[in-house]
Amino acid sequence: MNTIKHILYISILVLSCYKSNGQDNKSQQINITNFTAHEKDNKLSINWETDGKVSTNYFKVQCSEDGQAFKTVAFVLGHDPRETGDRYQYVAKVKTDNNNHVYFRLLHIATNGDEQLSKIIEL
Repeated sequence: MNTIKHILYISILVLSCYKSNGQDNKSQQINITNFTAHEKDNKLSINWETDGKVSTNYFKVQCSEDGQAFKTVAFVLGHDPRETGDRYQYVAKVKTDNNNHVYFRLLHIATNGDEQLSKIIEL
C-alpha cells in the first residue's frame, strides 16, 4: 500500500511541474520595461525590469554593431521566485569609441522553455 501512495505522490509532483503560479504551461509574453543602456567611465550598465507574470529561467544579453547581427555577451539568471522584485542589471567594463553605435537586446528564456526577444536599444 505504501508503494502505491509513493507512486501517486511522485505522479502529482511531476504533474505540478507543468504548472507555474497556478497557470498552465501555455505561452505567455513577458513585459520588459525600463530597458536602458548607459556608459560612464568605461563601465557599461544595462538595466531592465519585468512584470513578473512569466517565470524567468534566464536572459541572454545580446549586442550588435549594425543592429542586425547579434551575439550573446552575457547570461543573467532569473530571480528566485520566493523573492520579490523583478529588476535586472548587467554591468561590464568597456572601451567604447564614441563614433560607433552599439545595439542591445535581450532574449528571455522562460522556465517552460519559451523564448522572447525584447526591443532593440542603442548606446
